[in-house]
This record gives sequence, structure tokens and C-alpha cells, in this order.
Amino acid sequence: MKFQYVAYTTLDGVIKGEIDAPNETEANAAIALQGYKALSVDPVRRLPPLEEIFPSLFKTGTADLVRFSRHLATMVRGGSSLQRALEMMQSETSNRVMRKTIQGVRESLDQGGSLTDGLSLYPRVFDTRYISVVEVGEFTGSLAPALVLQRRITKYVVLPFVFGCQRAITVGSSHHVVRFKSFSKIALPEEPSL
Repeated sequence: MKFQYVAYTTLDGVIKGEIDAPNETEANAAIALQGYKALSVDPVRRLPPLEEIFPSLFKTGTADLVRFSRHLATMVRGGSSLQRALEMMQSETSNRVMRKTIQGVRESLDQGGSLTDGLSLYPRVFDTRYISVVEVGEFTGSLAPALVLQRRITKYVVLPFVFGCQRAITVGSSHHVVRFKSFSKIALPEEPSL
């Protein structure tokens, strides 16, 4: 824990600084060891990052996951190491949460974990389906095709569903409320048999 202190000596006068110590007593002892007389010692209070205070404002969207999957698949398929690919992606992303997530995944890889282990540390960003697809790709040795598959699932299944729900909510919330009885009168075309 960091402490801010104001101290003095007869030679140097008043001195301000910061010191790392487990508690205030240890901080006072460390200041005294440096030959200073502590006038005040207070813990440094730092605000957490905005993405921790307001997590709903700083989300990773489906487009971020599609981009992450596409870039990682391209780099791995091109022969780049996983660590180098994540490093490049971290430096290029503009999303704060995604940058922090990629940093955590890299640290997990540095400690000997797998990509799946690193991704599973961030359940708000990577859902279980995403992690399962990556795990199968790692296990079979075909990570790049698994990431391409994941990108396609997200792009062609999840995004249209989300946009469809968004349109339904928009239509339902406007003044043009559709009655459900009118849907029963609509004749739907039959699907072609195979």
C-alpha cells in the first residue's frame, strides 16, 4: 500500500514523498530509517478506472469480438506466435476494456496458461460458447479455423438476432403497435422440401 508523507530533517527541511508499506506503522518506521521525522502519513487514495466504476458504459460489443477473432485468426494462420499476435492487437485496439482484457490474457499465457485459461478469466467479454470453440481449436491444433468459425457464428447468427430484437423493440415502442391477432391472418409461404 502506498502512503504519502510529510517529514522534516534539520538539514533538508520539510520533505514530501510517497512510500510503499503494508500499514501506517511500517510506513512511519521506514521514514524514520531514512533519517526523517514524520509530520503526517496518509494512505494514497486513488480512484479506480472508469470502466470499473461504470462497467455498463465500457462494454465490449459483438463487433469487438468479431474483430478480435478475425485478427487473431489471421495472425496465427500467418505464422505469428500467439503472444506476439496478442501484443499487436493490444496496442492497436481503441476499446479500453478489450485492451485490458488482452493484457490479462497475455499475462495468463506468460504464466504458462493456455489461451482458453486466459479467456475464461473474462466471462463478461468471452461467453462460454466462445471459450468452448477456442478450447476445441487448441485441443485439435487448429486454432485459426476455430477462430474463423467463431467469427462467423458471431457475425451471422448473433448480430442478426441482436439487430432483429433491436428493430422489434423499436417498432413495439413506437406508436405503431401491431396487434398479435393480425399475425394469424398472414399466410406464410411454405418452406421448400429437400
